[in-house]
Amino acid sequence: MISFILEKYLHRRAKQEKFRKMQVVISAFYTDIGSALIQNFAHFNTNFEILKEEFNLEEDVIHPEKERLLNHVCDFDYAMDSRAGDLMSLKTFLISAKPHILRMFENPNLLEHDQFTDMLWSVYHVLDELENRTSFTELPANDMNHLSIDIKRAYQLVIREWVAYMIHVQKEYPYLYSLAKRKNPFSENEIIFK
Repeated sequence: MISFILEKYLHRRAKQEKFRKMQVVISAFYTDIGSALIQNFAHFNTNFEILKEEFNLEEDVIHPEKERLLNHVCDFDYAMDSRAGDLMSLKTFLISAKPHILRMFENPNLLEHDQFTDMLWSVYHVLDELENRTSFTELPANDMNHLSIDIKRAYQLVIREWVAYMIHVQKEYPYLYSLAKRKNPFSENEIIFK
């Protein structure tokens, strides 16, 4: 009986340790490229102003409304149009972020976080699509529509993971939340460190 309880305790402790390590990796992602990625994708979001209203963090609205906000970002009808922004700029940004994204895939702690891994794959897919095109000026409509769908998928997943990250940081690391709040990619006064 004692052996069973001890084994259960050690298993739970190991799981908590993996979760903490995974949160460090997620934090590094949003600090290094995630917030800027949200801003880059936002140029293609034709209803960005409607979405942005949900992300006023000045009053810490994430904390009491966390479930509602998570549901909102999952259910929001993202109106993404690959013609609305500068695809070459997005391509340049993603190419510069590529080494960081690839290092994320190498991290064994992320293997147990399917949603974050799915998000990384969707971002990498957008990068792959853009890298395989030398020009965006004369792409056929079906290519532009395909890019809109890919960007929408990645954007929605990056935002969903950002909200989950902000909820975790606010609860566990209030001092980190203070900085993350000031770097809010939905704020006009954000501080984004390049």
